[in-house]
Amino acid sequence: QDRKDFNDVYPACPVVIVYAVCFDDLRECLKIAQDNGLQFTIRSGGHSLAGYSVCDGMVIDMSMMKHVHVDVTSQTLTVDAGAAFGDIFPILEQYGLHMPGGGCPTVCVAGYMQGGGYGLTSRAFGMNCDCVLEVMVMLADGRIVKANQNLNSDLFWAVRGGTGGNFGILLNIKYQLVPLGFIWGIKITWNIDPSPGDAAQALYLIQEQYLTDNAFANLGIETILATDTDGKKKVFFCAVWIGDEAGFDMALAGRMVFSCLVDADFRDTEAFYGQTDQNHRDWPTLEQVLPAMR
Repeated sequence: QDRKDFNDVYPACPVVIVYAVCFDDLRECLKIAQDNGLQFTIRSGGHSLAGYSVCDGMVIDMSMMKHVHVDVTSQTLTVDAGAAFGDIFPILEQYGLHMPGGGCPTVCVAGYMQGGGYGLTSRAFGMNCDCVLEVMVMLADGRIVKANQNLNSDLFWAVRGGTGGNFGILLNIKYQLVPLGFIWGIKITWNIDPSPGDAAQALYLIQEQYLTDNAFANLGIETILATDTDGKKKVFFCAVWIGDEAGFDMALAGRMVFSCLVDADFRDTEAFYGQTDQNHRDWPTLEQVLPAMR
């Protein structure tokens, strides 16, 4: 079970899996791998869709290194590489602070940030890697260095989006946070079968109406094609609105993908990041929408 990733499409059979708890553990792993010519990879949350967080050699798992510290005065966050968003966001919420992050609570910051890190609030606040002030990295020879705009700036540039594990073992990250209160959220799904044309129409309208240059900056969008928990393949439209209810209505009115006709699953506002407004909405049913759209 420990060798499996979140998306186990590319299974591997590691020789050993090491659960590191300190920097010395990581340094010793590097030495063993180098001395024995052993392939190794770094894993924090195991969410690499390409399977990069497992290999047939040594897996260095950092999921037990997950310290989280918030400096309220400077509105900054220092977090270990193995911390997941499920660990981070409940703490940030206490202070009304935020950074763009993953919608899945078991995703960890290390791989997410090093891949860029798009989140539902990225239109307003940038990619996750845009919010990084400083990183601490262990190099191949075991040395630990800091990198920021002024110190080891080439490493700082490379690690923010250059994908995980290419330049060293990311140990921790310092982020600049932003104030954020309640947000509105919506999720709609369309079944791909038995009517793929309706799902295709949904994708087209999302692209035409919401992904243009003049789209609302405060409306964050994620569109996903995936298999749902009920085993059905679906198109997912997820969105959050940073602002008041009237602005949310304006962003959706006249543009909303309610015009896609079949099997849309309309749900109440959902708790993205644990910061969604608790005033639930009763969205119109398909029976109410279709006569007006035809």
